Amino acid sequence: MELSSRVGSSGSLPVMRMFVPRKGFPLTHQGMPGTLEARRKAPNLAMNLSEEERSMQRSIALVPRGLTGRSLLVFCGISLAGIVGPSESSAGPSTRIIAKEEAPAATPLLSPPRGIRSLGPSAVRPHEPPSQKHDDGAVESAGGEATIAGVGVVQKISGSPMAGSVTVFRISPDGATAVFIADKDTSGRFELYSAPVDGSAAPAKISSGLPFGSGDDGVRAFEISMDSASVVFLADANAGNGNDDIYSVPVDGSSPPVQLNAGAERPITAFGITPNSAFAVFFGVDSSSGTNAVEVYSSFIGAAASATRLSDVGQGNSSGDVVSADFSPDSARVVYAGDGTADDMFQWYSVPVDAAGPGLDVQLSAALGFVSRGAISPDSSTLVYVGDDNTSGTMEIFSVPMAGGASVQLNPAMAGGGAIAVAISPDGNWVAYLADQDSAGVHEVYSAQTLVAGSGTRLNTAMAGSQFADSISISPDSSRVVYEADQDTPGTSELFSVPINPGTGPTTLHGLVSPDDVGFF
Repeated sequence: MELSSRVGSSGSLPVMRMFVPRKGFPLTHQGMPGTLEARRKAPNLAMNLSEEERSMQRSIALVPRGLTGRSLLVFCGISLAGIVGPSESSAGPSTRIIAKEEAPAATPLLSPPRGIRSLGPSAVRPHEPPSQKHDDGAVESAGGEATIAGVGVVQKISGSPMAGSVTVFRISPDGATAVFIADKDTSGRFELYSAPVDGSAAPAKISSGLPFGSGDDGVRAFEISMDSASVVFLADANAGNGNDDIYSVPVDGSSPPVQLNAGAERPITAFGITPNSAFAVFFGVDSSSGTNAVEVYSSFIGAAASATRLSDVGQGNSSGDVVSADFSPDSARVVYAGDGTADDMFQWYSVPVDAAGPGLDVQLSAALGFVSRGAISPDSSTLVYVGDDNTSGTMEIFSVPMAGGASVQLNPAMAGGGAIAVAISPDGNWVAYLADQDSAGVHEVYSAQTLVAGSGTRLNTAMAGSQFADSISISPDSSRVVYEADQDTPGTSELFSVPINPGTGPTTLHGLVSPDDVGFF
């Protein structure tokens, strides 16, 4: 609930974040600097934790054995003055990324499937503790310096000396490279580095050559492409004061960074990489047309000044902004939410990622007030979304072809305000959602066939009064829905499993006695 308020979620403007597992990266919102921070609708696609929240964590990432020939545990540690190795400075506290070889595992370590991230006005609890774990298995570190090694031996991979500390690190999808932000060379100047995970070479400054000046923040965010070849990042080397441009660079720094935007889109406030590693898609402020609307752009990775504006919400509504976006699994289309027809009336749109310019998008929803959550089918054919297309303020479940066409309402009539969360099964045949469909104010678990009108059916044992379901997740084989609810004992949240195909009752995965309950799963 605290996270919902932190990202500015409200009934009039619910915050949206969409994840499609193993398909690439969500956009990463870094906040809008200067006077733009006060804009009524800042983009909220994927919210990073605040610096103070990061500073409370230490991160750990496991490099899969199949990618490196051995299992390596990479983590962020703190080195205190007086407790340092012979090659380290003892001038004061520092932190470092450390990698340690793990004993062979009997079975592969697999990441659990993601549940629904529901951050709207009736936000369900996030499904994972507050670490920044990404679909590529990467983990953002809290302040630290970087280190790797064999059994019982710790080898620092961030290099020495370290003027400041590592703030964020991620491991490339192929497991070969650690990429990190640090003020390694100049205290307070955060730049981008990469180093082999096995410690076979010194780190390379891959943001080298950018003209940072006094007062510049430096590099503020990055993502690694799924093919592990490129890094896309934000930095304020040109305009300074946190006014970021977007760059790409080879992961090994073999050539200098390339600025992808021309400058008129500055500041860049959010970005992501398509699953095929070909495009960077980002939010930028359109200063060229005079609207200063937040719009969606795409750019070929590695191609200087290749940014093309995909959306045109500012042309239809001078106060409009894009507030959410995601890519289709096949990397062909971008889906975004914006209020391009009337202020604060948000709709879903779809546009080819390689469109030659604005005007090629299609409107997918017909909301009377706003849309909230959405999910793209694994075959890239369908968007399932929550919107008040029929009755203002009543949020219902719809599916619509990604390229445009007639939508299908999946739920029967809603008793209350409607749906608060939605997910598509990995096989694309089913939709699971949370809604007060049968009893106003009581959010329960439902499933529907993705293309069948009115097929939404309750899965949980009926609840009433103050009881509610709090979060849901679909199993990787698409056969079951796991959810958290206090359906047996009011006030005691427990974990239940039920077939996604209605007809069989739920199974309690464990029993708890009040006041104990499930915190997250």
